[in-house]
Amino acid sequence: IVRTLIPVFIVMGLAAASYRIASSFTTTYLTEFFGLSIESANFTLAVMMVVGTVGSIVGGTLVDKFGEKNTVIIETVMLGVLSFASVCISNIYFLSGIMCIMGFFLLGVWPSFYSVIARATSLGARAFMYGLIFAVAWSFGSFFPYLSGACADIFGLQVIYILIAVLSLIAAFTVYFTFKK
Repeated sequence: IVRTLIPVFIVMGLAAASYRIASSFTTTYLTEFFGLSIESANFTLAVMMVVGTVGSIVGGTLVDKFGEKNTVIIETVMLGVLSFASVCISNIYFLSGIMCIMGFFLLGVWPSFYSVIARATSLGARAFMYGLIFAVAWSFGSFFPYLSGACADIFGLQVIYILIAVLSLIAAFTVYFTFKK
């Protein structure tokens, strides 16, 4: 059970970190780098999160069809690619669309994690493991707004999406080498 769940801890932590960075800095990035109003930037973030809820539903369906490993790899690689691409986009409308699609992948991975936990634990321990892994992942992710903010102060706001991309690709490699098919 430990060999199965340690990689889940790691990947969930990376996913939580990516989510926390995106939710903390997207509006700042859109207002300061592209001159959007706070209202428009927050609307983009809201749509990003709503699209993410759809991603969770679709992600659960994909897990049932293709398995946890394949689903998480596809979703984390797509998040990484879109994050890298977002730093190259200068059209605010196209960028806002890409960011909304990123929400799909930011939240779409979570059903896979819950599936792995359910498969690896007995019914009596399952709720405890959900809580423990959730607490560890989100605690880990909570440090990343600070760390990414420090990096953004040094390298500029675009670095936040490079960090999301790097974290996502690390998650994909971790899943590839540690999750069972």
